[in-house]
Amino acid sequence: MKQILLAALLSALSMMGSVHAENLSPVQIHALTCGHLANPIGIGNQQPRLSWKLRSDRTGEVQTAWQIRAASSIAGLKAGSPDLWDSGKIASDQSVLVPWAGKSPGSRSQVFWEVRVWDKDGQPTAWSDVASFELGLLDPANEWKGGWITADLPRYDVEQSALAKSFWINGGSASTQAAAIRFAVELPTNAVIRSATIDAAADGLITIYVNGHPTRQGATSLTAPLRAEVHDQLTPGRNIIAIGSAAVRNASRRDRGEAGRNAIATRGLIGLADGRQIVFNTDGSWKAAVAPGDKWFAPDFDDSAWPAATVLTPYAAQPSKYWDSTIGPGRYLRTHFVAKKPVARARLYATVLGVYEASINGRRVSDDQLAPGWTDYTKRVMVQTYDVTKLIQPGQNVVGAVLGDGWYAGRLGWMGSAQYSSTRPAFNAQLELTYADGSMDVIATDDSWKAGPGEIIGSDEQWFHVITRQIGGDPPATRPAGAQAAGTGSAKNHPPRRTLDG
Repeated sequence: MKQILLAALLSALSMMGSVHAENLSPVQIHALTCGHLANPIGIGNQQPRLSWKLRSDRTGEVQTAWQIRAASSIAGLKAGSPDLWDSGKIASDQSVLVPWAGKSPGSRSQVFWEVRVWDKDGQPTAWSDVASFELGLLDPANEWKGGWITADLPRYDVEQSALAKSFWINGGSASTQAAAIRFAVELPTNAVIRSATIDAAADGLITIYVNGHPTRQGATSLTAPLRAEVHDQLTPGRNIIAIGSAAVRNASRRDRGEAGRNAIATRGLIGLADGRQIVFNTDGSWKAAVAPGDKWFAPDFDDSAWPAATVLTPYAAQPSKYWDSTIGPGRYLRTHFVAKKPVARARLYATVLGVYEASINGRRVSDDQLAPGWTDYTKRVMVQTYDVTKLIQPGQNVVGAVLGDGWYAGRLGWMGSAQYSSTRPAFNAQLELTYADGSMDVIATDDSWKAGPGEIIGSDEQWFHVITRQIGGDPPATRPAGAQAAGTGSAKNHPPRRTLDG
């Protein structure tokens, strides 16, 4: 008799389950996000906003209500124990940026959540797949242990190699006056020109003419080194190279009562089909003038009244004080640490005044590009949080980062470099290891880190990377003066930049 009753009960439960499943809406829930990010970690908002999408092949489909459940563990959520939030059924068609109304999670908290909706017929859907979000360090004053560090390395002059044998020359132009120089280049009458470039630097805005044709104009190194491709303008025989530098803008502010100059340094390189190279550099053989008249750049212009150029100094001996042709090197930082026990969770909290790439045991922690992004560094910098659990190995490990100037120490539009009063980026990070027994170790940036040069000897976002195999030693990292007052850390709240294929 008991067996018959048990069988009947199981059959009834089975039928109830079948009926319940059949009454579920065919609408599917997908693309769960928190702050428009899928399963973000390190967010800084205790009341984030949640979104989801509906998938249905029925016309006129609409959400009429929703319910969110959230728990501090997946097991708790699946067991029907949403200890952080159970919204109950909320009559609403909102599915984008729904405000969090559960318990306020604390620093490092993990939240697992799911949602279901009611469709146009008032039928509930199945619960969505579980999504998650994780809080960052919400109390930096007490929880952040890292300090700002950098590598004290010389900057790289991108013009140095091209203009190494060139001199600054002019005809006596002050910074408030235009400067002009001319030079005649004789090519063989049977010359076949394969390539030709002119590299130029000047205190003012440059214009390069070849045989009367303007080839390139720019503010020299405020936005990019000035290199003109002049293959098409050259001809066999006599060629006239004419270069002008306009009066320096804001010269009086930069001269500060002292006499300023307006000078030009140039190197030309012509490659012929027979393998010969013709090189010319600015020196005393050029002619120069102050504030030249009309058509001074024309090939038939009579420059017999122009004096020989005045040679001021070699290019490298006295760089222009009106602009900067240097770019910052890659600054490499690293330290060793020991994972003493089995690691349950590892998080790297990091930011930089500049841009950076972090790595653990030689593997990058993410494919982010140009992190942390541009902010007003006098007010805040964005902090990234990376799940690096799988990168930690038992025993000895190494964590490192390479820094670039970025928007902080590099060029910023037409305003040039160091707009935030520094030519050195600075790094700040802490790696937190949570062991299986609940204990924790923190590896934070400080003076014990090693710093030095690496394969990137120069980089600038508006220019280019200069790569070499110059691998140096590991002197101690240094604390950049004033970096502590540069701003406060804020958790990342935007999608990362990544390289796209294709």
